Amino acid sequence: MLSNLNTMVEESSDFIKNYFKLDSFDVGLITGTGITEFTDALDGKELRYEQIPNFPCVDHTKHKGSVIHAKIADKEVLFFNERLHYYQGHPIEYVGYPVRIMSQVGIKNLIMINSAATLTENMMPGDLMLIKDHINMMNVNPLVGYYNTNNENKFVNMKEPYSLRLMDMLKQTTDLNLKQGVYVGVSGPNFETPAEANYMRIIGGDAIGMSTVAETIVAHQCNIETIAISCISNYSSAIKNSRLSREKSIELAEIAEEKLVTAILNLIALI
Repeated sequence: MLSNLNTMVEESSDFIKNYFKLDSFDVGLITGTGITEFTDALDGKELRYEQIPNFPCVDHTKHKGSVIHAKIADKEVLFFNERLHYYQGHPIEYVGYPVRIMSQVGIKNLIMINSAATLTENMMPGDLMLIKDHINMMNVNPLVGYYNTNNENKFVNMKEPYSLRLMDMLKQTTDLNLKQGVYVGVSGPNFETPAEANYMRIIGGDAIGMSTVAETIVAHQCNIETIAISCISNYSSAIKNSRLSREKSIELAEIAEEKLVTAILNLIALI
């Protein structure tokens, strides 16, 4: 399967370019479960995942993924609405499939949005966290066994996993109170135990989620500059006696997401 990955990506990429009648794009955007505001904000032509040759589809019982092309300022944006999760049963190399497509269509800047649980009492649902670093606790890596023909480096330098340049640009576009922290990526689908959450906090984690890490690793292999923001949607089990109801947590997360949309659109215009 891995030996065919490059060919599969090329076929998917050619189909996308032909469908949207563009040879290249400028900015990539990936969002995930529960992140809905961007679909309304990006008004453009849409292509369902299942229409794309070779594309590993998401779980259609709950989520229907699609690619949307939109033009923001003078930037051609390729938006993958619904990311691929490892817990859905995809091989880990498929989780980074959209990023490899982005590389094939010329994208050099990637913006990712996810939902995450806070590991620290310094953040609460409704907060936005710029991911400054991550800890991979998924026990898998999308580069293992991947042999490429595109002169990509297998031994990827992760010294700056998330772009300081893009983070500075985002801060210039908004007066939002953006937190910064370390994201812990886990495989899921079960949530963490209190002992696991405490361990993640002890080793330096600030928030926990089930995505983003694999895509970031692939993006670095493809020389794509990356920024990622977590919408804090709930407390992890490391936080005892949290009195916030689930309904209130969802409400706060939705408010944060609405505010983030404008900031991201402004960032895209600056890139």
